[in-house]
Amino acid sequence: MVIYDNNLVLSEDATLSTSAESIFFPVSNLLAPQLAKFTRITGEGYIQVDFSTAQEMDSVIIAGVNPFSYGGANFTTAVFSTSNDGFNTIENTTTITKQNNEPHLFHMFDSEISAKSFRITFQGAGVKDIGALYLGMRYDAISMSAQAQSIEYKWTTTVTMSKSGQAYGDN
Repeated sequence: MVIYDNNLVLSEDATLSTSAESIFFPVSNLLAPQLAKFTRITGEGYIQVDFSTAQEMDSVIIAGVNPFSYGGANFTTAVFSTSNDGFNTIENTTTITKQNNEPHLFHMFDSEISAKSFRITFQGAGVKDIGALYLGMRYDAISMSAQAQSIEYKWTTTVTMSKSGQAYGDN
């Protein structure tokens, strides 16, 4: 099991900006815990997160606001880029696509990325509604490796099997 904690977007040092901010759906809504408070990017825009010092991360999650029954995020592709000089030089570029009709866009890098600025660019016409943005590190849950796990029944009472095969306990 993988745990995501310490979202860089929510840190005090983070400065969020966007190519075009909506009055009704500002980029500051990404700091709210509710998906109902979202930001909207129109057309080929971007969301950028800047820091005063380089930050390390290895995972990106871009959550949409549409219910899963409608396919989740209302966009399928985003481009993730990093820079240390205000995007005069781009150091890392990765295209993130929505896989298997998942409700969000998700990417785990093979190794840690360190940068002062992170930008997510959206392509194509139409609006892109972003409910949450996660930039950070993933951690393996303690004692949750696949090798250490097994699924089995544990009964706390005396168990009797009926002739039909139904198990029931005696309290």
